[in-house]
Amino acid sequence: MRAKVLDYAVEQVRRGGLEALSVAAIARALKVSTAAPYKHFPNRAALVHAVGAHGMQDLGKAMAEAAQPKNGSERVVAIGKAYLSFARKEPNLFATMFGEAMTDLKTIEADALRSAGHDTFAVLRKEVAIVLDVDFDAPIAGETAYALWSMVHGQSVLALDNRDAVVGDVINTEKVMRQMTLRILVAGPQ
Repeated sequence: MRAKVLDYAVEQVRRGGLEALSVAAIARALKVSTAAPYKHFPNRAALVHAVGAHGMQDLGKAMAEAAQPKNGSERVVAIGKAYLSFARKEPNLFATMFGEAMTDLKTIEADALRSAGHDTFAVLRKEVAIVLDVDFDAPIAGETAYALWSMVHGQSVLALDNRDAVVGDVINTEKVMRQMTLRILVAGPQ
């Protein structure tokens, strides 16, 4: 039942954003009492955290899969493209993952969200460490991965709802993302 509640919640968010998330609608769809979902998620925040964790896991899988056929720095570029693509394909889920899901982090499900976030970041950090020829735990690997994540996340947020259109059609955002990725990898965070 827990998995069914979560799956339905994820679909509600995908279709209509966080505003569409309704525990009562989930209960009706699953033909259970309105209280039944709360046996698995103590409150709406816990359900939002679980939806965010699910989205973060999907993002991590997309990033890992995108990197597979590439070599070296192109693996890192592919991860960035996968991140941008995920944000464009899943705008409501993406907004939830980094919006309300990141507030009031006092549920067990919030721990799962944090863990999924760490695992997703580790996909990027691992590839950065390989390119930089340093250990995964080396500070430069984490700092460089964070700089890359921040840059691509900013582009993703701008791409949502076509907000990147304010800079005009003359900007090839994927080209810029690739160029910035390669520059950050070479220079590292300063």
